[in-house]
Amino acid sequence: MTNPPDDDLDRYRVFHPDTDTGEDEDEDDVLDEPAPALEAVIASLRRGEYPRSILVGLSDLGVRESALLGAVWPDVDVDVKRAVVSELADLAEERFDYTFHRALVTLLGDADAAVRQLAIAGLWGYEDTRFAERLIDILASDVSDDVQAAAARGLAYFVELGEYEEIEEELNDKIFDVLMAVLANADAPMHLRGKALESASVRSGRSEINAWIEHLYDEEESGYRATAIYAMGRTCNKRWLPRVLNETSSDDAEVRFEAARAAGRIGESDALPVLADLATDEDAEVRHAAINAMGEIGGTAASRYLTRLAQSAPESDIELIEDAMVEATLMADPLLLDDDT
Repeated sequence: MTNPPDDDLDRYRVFHPDTDTGEDEDEDDVLDEPAPALEAVIASLRRGEYPRSILVGLSDLGVRESALLGAVWPDVDVDVKRAVVSELADLAEERFDYTFHRALVTLLGDADAAVRQLAIAGLWGYEDTRFAERLIDILASDVSDDVQAAAARGLAYFVELGEYEEIEEELNDKIFDVLMAVLANADAPMHLRGKALESASVRSGRSEINAWIEHLYDEEESGYRATAIYAMGRTCNKRWLPRVLNETSSDDAEVRFEAARAAGRIGESDALPVLADLATDEDAEVRHAAINAMGEIGGTAASRYLTRLAQSAPESDIELIEDAMVEATLMADPLLLDDDT
């Protein structure tokens, strides 16, 4: 099981701060320097400064340090808080030697909805079941439906763990039931219900999942159709492939994008000719999704399509095509992973 692609995470970072610390840092210098003490981090945040060389001091907090951060955090400017949480999420994604789980969990109770959303996104992959219970509480009681939607998305990771029997069956069933209750709540905003479906759809063996996918797919608004197609991909069920491939000709770029990703996740080689055509789409994000999907499907046929594509592709797509060709080759022969030559 793998973490979601970057664009999956970005879907749920609805606030993208553009604040600037005014510092141009050398990444190597940051990594070579010892992490500062928490007191130095707090003093810097209060001044509105948050270079990475300071933020690494929030890694591996103890219980006492987490409590201290929580006590002073409300005094930090809201724009700084938003930027810091977003940066922590990026750092955690880029560097496995930094662990910001305790810091981000501490910030889940922030008064600002954007901070809470970003903290949830940054905690993707955190397997502590107490966090799952916290997400369930947020989904049930947060005053912001956007934060509730982020919590529903966060529960997707635990649904996946449940499919691999890596969490207790009781918790697995509880999470699924909570997500299905959100779906069944006609008073809940549709975007929240959509996120619940996306997360629950991994359990495609449940008949109600297929019924809800059909329901959202039939909604007139294209965003809901895109959500349904995304859920089709997460089921990894080839029953949806004809529907998915049909949507690659949609007038809506978001729908084409999700159709490409879904085809890759379903993983059937029958999708390759359609994806090869989609890899020449006028929309760059759609092209890149199609290229990635071909690599994800893998095999000799995918490699041939990608090789032909590279002959006429724009320069900006070449590196991505080459990466997809490597992935396709490894999918055809996983033993190549052990080849150091």
